[in-house]
Amino acid sequence: MDEKIYTNPFYFDSEKIYLRGQIARINASCTLAPKGLHRFVEESTRDIEDNTPEEGAIKMPVPAALCSLDSWVHLTPSLLKQGKTKHSEPKPGPGDEEVDPEELMKREVAKDPWEPRLKPIAKDNATKGGMPPWVIKSFNISKTDGVVVVRSLWWPGSYTIYANGRSQHIYVGDA
Repeated sequence: MDEKIYTNPFYFDSEKIYLRGQIARINASCTLAPKGLHRFVEESTRDIEDNTPEEGAIKMPVPAALCSLDSWVHLTPSLLKQGKTKHSEPKPGPGDEEVDPEELMKREVAKDPWEPRLKPIAKDNATKGGMPPWVIKSFNISKTDGVVVVRSLWWPGSYTIYANGRSQHIYVGDA
């Protein structure tokens, strides 16, 4: 795993670091959840929590209700161009000594914006060649029982499976 890899364009680090980066990219873009199970923490557009209404536990959707792209949202934070999920603390440059740190952070966010959390997968960009980014297959046994499989076409081998009120993300691939 600590072997050098030879690629075009050139990659300067070991296979272990490369694979860790690929896993982070796949996880950040392909971990999904049914819409409505999570909500934003008060006064935040990045932090989420389980959606627990005052009436009691939320009712899990039936598989038949999850057969459209609008029924699924991205769960994990997106990766920034710098490879992190949060912006680094900005350091003042020449002439920025008297600028408010909050203003410096706003500039940093404007240079490298993140994708919104809980964004429906229907709003994802089409793949190269114009294919849709996601394919949904359902295997319904009855109106309340069944399995829904959501497959990514950006990362072939990435699947989200929903059954019995639970969803699970797996990746089986070589990229």
